[in-house]
Amino acid sequence: MVWHWDEHPIWRNVYAAIYFWIVLLEMIGSITNVPTASQAKTARLSKRQMILISKALSDPRRLGILQRIAARKCMGCSALLESVPITPATMSHHLKELEAAGLIDTRREGKFVTATFRRDVWNSYLSKLSQI
Repeated sequence: MVWHWDEHPIWRNVYAAIYFWIVLLEMIGSITNVPTASQAKTARLSKRQMILISKALSDPRRLGILQRIAARKCMGCSALLESVPITPATMSHHLKELEAAGLIDTRREGKFVTATFRRDVWNSYLSKLSQI
């Protein structure tokens, strides 16, 4: 059997990988298009923090949570729980992962937690990725 180059089964995997990156870049674009006063700031990221951020963003649900937080100045956990159908314990885990990666800051006020997107870290992460 003679294969045309774009009909070979390996190209399905290549097309899937390209599609994945296009979707990821579109999601990244939707986060970076929200202007804030701290946009001019940049943070210095260590190799460990780059790995933590990449690991945190590898979960699609966590990426969606980050997008929701980035769309506002700050967002409470109760508002996040209303928009994402997961248990409070799972939400807490995702927020801890995002905070450990340095992508968000959390502030506790009594029994309530408010999350704020760290645009300076995000911009530094994108800058380092563009150097690869």
